Order: sequence, then structure tokens, then C-alpha cells
Amino acid sequence: MKYSINVKTFLITGGAGFIGSAVVSELIQHTPHRVINADKLTYAGNLGSLSSVEADKR
Repeated sequence: MKYSINVKTFLITGGAGFIGSAVVSELIQHTPHRVINADKLTYAGNLGSLSSVEADKR
């Protein structure tokens, strides 16, 4: 029996912040879903916190 995986798209706002980057990383590392990260990159945003998943095409 084949199982169909429904790939979803998640929009994460504030994805370069502390909590947002953890959510983005979790989704990329443990699900087949697509992730869109939107962050204004103000004082709380840090692109370095996404370095572990930046090479992933999703």
C-alpha cells in the first residue's frame, strides 16, 4: 500500500528571530514541507541562526 504525502507550504514570519529560526529549522530538518521565511531583519533578526538550513532548496 502506498501512502500519499501532502506537501504543505508554511509561511514563517520572524523566521530569523530566536523562536522563528527554531521553527524554520525544525520544519526543514524533520518534514518534507516547503518553508517561506519572512523577516524584517530588525534588531532581533539574525540570519546566522539559519545557517544550518540555508543550503536546503526548500
